[in-house]
Amino acid sequence: MKALEELKFTSSYTRIPSWRDLGARLSSLRVLWVSKCSLSDLSGIHFSYALEELYFSYNNVATLEPLAALSSLAICDAEGNCVEDLGALDALYSMGSLVNLSLVGNPIAVTLSMAGGSQRVPSTSSVEVTNNVTRSLKAAEVFPPNLYRYAITRRSPTLLFLDDEPVEQEDLPAALIVTSPEKEVEVEAVHEAIKELEEEAVEAVRAAKENASQA
Repeated sequence: MKALEELKFTSSYTRIPSWRDLGARLSSLRVLWVSKCSLSDLSGIHFSYALEELYFSYNNVATLEPLAALSSLAICDAEGNCVEDLGALDALYSMGSLVNLSLVGNPIAVTLSMAGGSQRVPSTSSVEVTNNVTRSLKAAEVFPPNLYRYAITRRSPTLLFLDDEPVEQEDLPAALIVTSPEKEVEVEAVHEAIKELEEEAVEAVRAAKENASQA
């Protein structure tokens, strides 16, 4: 099995709850399709360290954390899974080869997209800001319309496509930067502002759901 480079599970009746049992025997894999296979755990995927393309749409995966070990991964289709928490996205920081990502249909994508452009209460706990851009971001009465795409591209600046749509300049946190001698400080401040807005958006949507369930 070590020479196998591409593997596709085509039947929706295939059940692969965890990749742990197979990964150690598939270290040469470059392309893997495991859509609709009841996959809930990506643990062990690091054994397939040569992966360049991974398609696991419509499963039950709740975190992308194991993907942090896949330094060559360029395409990741995680559509229709169960990624719900912001922390589950942090593996993207380590995936320096990633150019194409699909997260549509995951709870976190729905939450951040839903929050984009919606009303919000300005946070009173924000740290002191360093420029007008971050001040206006934190003081605005609405979430930025591009909050979801900001949240992803902030973690994965190499992306060229997100949810099958090209990543445009306005999708990047850098689009909020006003050129100045203190640009490095501004970049850090904008990223911090977006991080706070992400957390606030998730909490706002959760609170709204709780209120709706109690009504």
